[in-house]
This record gives sequence, C-alpha cells and structure tokens, in this order.
Amino acid sequence: MQGIVPDSIRYRVDKARPFEAFTELFVASGGKDSLGDLLTMREMARMGIVDAQEYRDCFTAFARNPGGASPSAWGPLWGAITAEAFARWFSAFNVRTDSALSETALSETTCV
Repeated sequence: MQGIVPDSIRYRVDKARPFEAFTELFVASGGKDSLGDLLTMREMARMGIVDAQEYRDCFTAFARNPGGASPSAWGPLWGAITAEAFARWFSAFNVRTDSALSETALSETTCV
C-alpha cells in the first residue's frame, strides 16, 4: 500500500477502531454538507427501517462537534448513510430493470 495510502493512515495503531478515521474523513471532506441529500434517509424511511427525523437529529448533534463525540457515535451513523446510498442505488437499478423488462415484454407481445 506504500505510495497509495498515506503513511499517516498506514502506520495508525488504531486501525481496528476506524471511528477516529471516519471522523477525520468527515471533517476533511467538508462535514455535514459533504453528505448532502443522503442525510434525509429518504429510502430508509420509505422502507420503514429508519425514523428519518430521529436520524437527522442524532446526526446534527454529532456534526456539531464530531471530534468531541464518543468514538462509537460514528458507527451507527455511518452504517445508516451507507445503507441509504445502497438503497437508493438498488431502487434506481430496479426502476431501470423494471422498465427494460416492461419494454421487452411489450415488444414480445406486439410482435406476434
């Protein structure tokens, strides 16, 4: 990984606990604004997995002082963000797939 990953990351002694690194990444990438619309938890709320307002309240409290938060605070927040991103991708994929299948089915039925 030499030359690919910065030495400050490669030689960290706390790699088994990535929350400090997530916090540093969060701050370095622009904080709350860098995550944009993912924080709405639109898809996760639609599926009934996350209470969107409760999540935003928790995230806002974390974002006010990410360095002062408990290291374990980032874990559930990050998990929900990645799940939201996946849910959006999967939802968009299904829409594209369903549309393609519908067009195929339609063309097959009209070409008798």
